[in-house]
Amino acid sequence: MPFNIQAALGYAQFQRVDELVGKKREQLRMYKERLSDVDDIELNPEPEGGINGAWITAVVFGKSHNLTKHDAIEKLAKFGIPARPFFYPLSSLPAFPDCQEKYEPLNPVAYDISVRGINLPGAANLTEEQIDRICDGIKAILND
Repeated sequence: MPFNIQAALGYAQFQRVDELVGKKREQLRMYKERLSDVDDIELNPEPEGGINGAWITAVVFGKSHNLTKHDAIEKLAKFGIPARPFFYPLSSLPAFPDCQEKYEPLNPVAYDISVRGINLPGAANLTEEQIDRICDGIKAILND
């Protein structure tokens, strides 16, 4: 694609940034509201004084659930709910073959939550009913 077209598309998105971020923040709010009664999970934090752009809603399952991201994705798929793995620490990626052994002890939190986290659906056109269904699926796999 020619660069001028890419620039025009990017510029058009920047003109809508408040609308787009608003939709993502609303999705995060709905996920948090519907999952507020679930113990030992964490969703995107919003530290005091900060504003989370909520690009993607992530959930990290607490250790009490004994659930890895791959298990969660597989179980949610049985309900027809797509999910993606939470972010991997860069030093664990195949592009850095000798780094994990060195950096995992230095970054225990990143390695720990990566194993237990998933990214939830977050398309801009996601409906409230779809979010309800996704949250019901999460509750179902945790009560499995």
